[in-house]
Amino acid sequence: MSTVAPLLNGTVVVSAAVSYTVAFCAIEWDLRNPYTVDDLVLRVLSAVVTPPLINWLARREPAVGSPPRNPFLFALDLWAYGQLMLVLYDTALLYNLARLGAHLLPAAAASAVLTATHLFRRSATSPTGPYVATLAATIGRALALFLVPALAIRYAQTFATPRLAALAGLVVIGAAARRDTVRLLLPAVAAAAVGYVVAVLLPGPYYEATLLRSATGALLAATAVCALLDTTRARLVVRS
Repeated sequence: MSTVAPLLNGTVVVSAAVSYTVAFCAIEWDLRNPYTVDDLVLRVLSAVVTPPLINWLARREPAVGSPPRNPFLFALDLWAYGQLMLVLYDTALLYNLARLGAHLLPAAAASAVLTATHLFRRSATSPTGPYVATLAATIGRALALFLVPALAIRYAQTFATPRLAALAGLVVIGAAARRDTVRLLLPAVAAAAVGYVVAVLLPGPYYEATLLRSATGALLAATAVCALLDTTRARLVVRS
């Protein structure tokens, strides 16, 4: 059974829709304006329509429930898809298409990365070492567990406290790691260090951009450490 099978569970999708709708409605009300009531009605209607659509699509694409086989390629895809979403966010969602020109190069780079990872994934074998495999399984569980509270955690950073948001994120990651915590301890330390350095030295123009850079760097660091540990382990086995 897939380690992220709960992601395709109808109850989880409905719970995520309710969680996101409540969070967004609370934010809309806190920033209320003459259009707030209309926005709230649209959000509630979306929460009713979206879960059946997602579950229908999930049944048509069962591979969606599979954990990432290659964390390195997953990290690159994470950056590329995130970059494209940020382009959409900074132009269409913020009603400023004049910014589109400044995003053409990043969008082109993200599209090139997605094309390259797709071609490489079709021709390359996935790493099979225990550390990389454990990291891939943990990512799969983390994606499933993070689905419901993700939006609330993100906006806790803005409307509540960054410490609360960070603690909630760590709880989710810890639950995803489960019994593999010891094996992933060193990769986690490396990921945290790299993620922090990236956030401090390479901040984005807004929170989501910084978070994307930091998360990508952290995941690449964790993958590199896991690959190094697998290589070291294999050499020790050969020598013995």
